[in-house]
Amino acid sequence: MITLFVTAFLVQAAFFIAAIMIDRHLWRRHIEAKEREWNAERKDLLDRIQAPNFGEYTRKVVLEKKLEQPPDERERPPEFIS
Repeated sequence: MITLFVTAFLVQAAFFIAAIMIDRHLWRRHIEAKEREWNAERKDLLDRIQAPNFGEYTRKVVLEKKLEQPPDERERPPEFIS
């Protein structure tokens, strides 16, 4: 009877430890994603502050957005000339 109680207690303890470890892992992933988001916002704010004027900042942002997008079909040179 005692061994059954001890076994049940150990299984329950292992379950709770596993649940706590999974929760910590999910929380860590959430915080890392938030930190990446905050760092991107901080970089944007630093770029705004350090830009000599708004036009220079806008030019930089437009250039970065253009580099992130895949090239269009129109912009690629033709593969062959007939």
